[in-house]
Amino acid sequence: MPKLNETGITYHGAPCPHCGGTERYTSVYRCVTCWREYNRNPPLERKPSGRPSILTDKEKRKVARLYKGQKTSMRALAEMFGVSKSVIMRAIHSEAQN
Repeated sequence: MPKLNETGITYHGAPCPHCGGTERYTSVYRCVTCWREYNRNPPLERKPSGRPSILTDKEKRKVARLYKGQKTSMRALAEMFGVSKSVIMRAIHSEAQN
C-alpha cells in the first residue's frame, strides 16, 4: 500500500508516463500535475461530422436488405454510409416494422 501524505488525498506511486511525476490522487489514481493541467485545459468538444446522422428512405431500404441477407455487418454498414451503428440499427428496425 502506498504511503499517503498528511492530507490523505495524494500518495507517491509509480512515475507518470507523461510527465514523470510520482504524486498521484487517491480518488482517480491520476498524476497530480497532469490532472491539474487537464482540468485547466479540458479537451475541446467534438465537432459534428460532415454527414447528417440520418439516412434517406432509399439508404434505409438498402441497409435493411444488406443486413437481412447477412452479407454485411452493422459495423461495415456504418462505415459504408458514414454514420454510427445506432443509426444503422434504427434503420434496420424501422424497415422491419414496415
